[in-house]
Amino acid sequence: MGVAKDSARTEEDVLSTPLPGETLRTFYDRTKEYWAQKAHSSGQSQNRGKELRRDGFSMAELKYDEYKPILEEIEKIQAEAGLDAAETRNAARPGGIAGGGPGVDSRNRR
Repeated sequence: MGVAKDSARTEEDVLSTPLPGETLRTFYDRTKEYWAQKAHSSGQSQNRGKELRRDGFSMAELKYDEYKPILEEIEKIQAEAGLDAAETRNAARPGGIAGGGPGVDSRNRR
């Protein structure tokens, strides 16, 4: 296993990968449109509506179970470093519209 030369993640990578500290439910809630589309385009499912969402959930559950050991290890490392998942998610988010960092949502804010 090597290191990827291009560290940029595609939108599909972001949507199909659970985040540290994320439960299966929050992972699916965040990405349900992606999984429904994936279930529909896979050709295995001729279902619609609720059945298609169930197929999508099954696919999301398989992906979550695949990443669960890695996520647990990341959470363990973060706990040892004194970080929690909320802090890491907030640190990864870009600033507001003005890009001025935390608490700056608009250039007109006083």
